[in-house]
Amino acid sequence: MGSTADLRGQITLAEAQVERLRAQVAAFQVVPEYERLKDRADQVSRRIKQLAQEDVIDQHNLEEL
Repeated sequence: MGSTADLRGQITLAEAQVERLRAQVAAFQVVPEYERLKDRADQVSRRIKQLAQEDVIDQHNLEEL
């Protein structure tokens, strides 16, 4: 265990690091292209699900022939 002065120094350093991290988090931004890519991925995902459903229907229809 360190002296009181050592502990105060460590606390001061830790507090400074916390403030730096807070500033970094506050300034964090997702790249603007992310939203466009996310929207496109959602569209593709919906289309894949739609095609899979259509495939099931087509398979059922083929079995009925």
